[in-house]
Amino acid sequence: MQYINVPFLTVNNVIRSFSYEEFQRLTQDYKNLYTEDIIDIYIQSSVKDNPNEHKIDSFFRLLLMEYIGLNVFYKDILKVFIGYDYLMGIHSSNSLEDIIPQIEELGLYVERL
Repeated sequence: MQYINVPFLTVNNVIRSFSYEEFQRLTQDYKNLYTEDIIDIYIQSSVKDNPNEHKIDSFFRLLLMEYIGLNVFYKDILKVFIGYDYLMGIHSSNSLEDIIPQIEELGLYVERL
């Protein structure tokens, strides 16, 4: 988001995988991993949220753990998706070539399409 100067992302089509009670049951043994922000997002995320860079990580954590499904984008500039086995795809109208070395330094694999 910072690299392409996007102030927020739009989140829509939020689908919760479990009821709140089931979510609590599934996460009770790992309470130290689920901050109040993450729990609030699971409970209160609406059909259309616009999380900033500080809140979007909680959406992605829930998405990676398959507790929620959603679409994440910034109109006409950026679309992000999470696929099976922690695959993250980023589609951007701007070139991302200059940031790829920094991503690889984090130990992540980048596949250019």
